[in-house]
Amino acid sequence: MPRIFHVNGESLVLVRGRSDSTVIGGANGADLGLSVSSIEISLNFRHTDINVDAWGPEIPADVQVMLADAIIRMTLVHYDKLVLNECWRLSMGGTAALGRLTRAGTTLGGGVNLLAAGNNYIRLFMSSPIDLVPWRFFSAYLTGPATTYPIGSQRSLVGLTWRAIPYGGGDEGTNFDPYGGGSGAGNANFLLFDHATAIDS
Repeated sequence: MPRIFHVNGESLVLVRGRSDSTVIGGANGADLGLSVSSIEISLNFRHTDINVDAWGPEIPADVQVMLADAIIRMTLVHYDKLVLNECWRLSMGGTAALGRLTRAGTTLGGGVNLLAAGNNYIRLFMSSPIDLVPWRFFSAYLTGPATTYPIGSQRSLVGLTWRAIPYGGGDEGTNFDPYGGGSGAGNANFLLFDHATAIDS
């Protein structure tokens, strides 16, 4: 592939959540909205040095890969308030009503498959009709720094920060044992993101 300039162009943000959600639980997800500016995706590759005395204390003899997560930041200007509220609710632990808190220590995944009832992770999709490089994260949630929601006479620009992790191993999220049922390979080949062309490809 030759080197070219890449301009992603406008990107619609879609979300899909647990199957019992009447707002975002459908197979095709739901439109969350449009960002007022570029969406920023930060992939955080984690590594740990392996130091040996023969090499001294500064430079490692090798480096271990310690998986990765992603931070996605966006500021929405044209959005569906019901969809946004549902993303907030699920990120708060799937409480009975928005604004209520769940029990401290509750897990977002709940030990069940992605998109199943009881799993509060959200599939996050950013379209790319111009550059044709969409992004799909399978298990995301809204996190800090705090979501901002201005109230006033001007347009309300909602600032969102998402974090995506490789929950359960892949697009279905069915492997919940980090040790792999005794195989020791429970976290091998986990899927954090892909470039599928639709939220439910």
